[in-house]
Amino acid sequence: MLKRIWPETEVNLTHYYQGSNSGNTSAYLTPASCSAGFVCGIGSASPPGGGFEIAVTRFHPTRHIPILSIRFLF
Repeated sequence: MLKRIWPETEVNLTHYYQGSNSGNTSAYLTPASCSAGFVCGIGSASPPGGGFEIAVTRFHPTRHIPILSIRFLF
């Protein structure tokens, strides 16, 4: 079972140059996991994954965001 689940970490950094948030920077860390997927055709797969985005800077438009992803490999 564990051979089919991969942990992953993502960093999302955004700097605002214009608008009401001008000069601010927000950063999010996303711990997640992805499964090995299932075959949906000849030579292709769709591994689903999920994680939870966590704000790590003082400025953050949102605090916590659940993430669901499906990747298409071919």
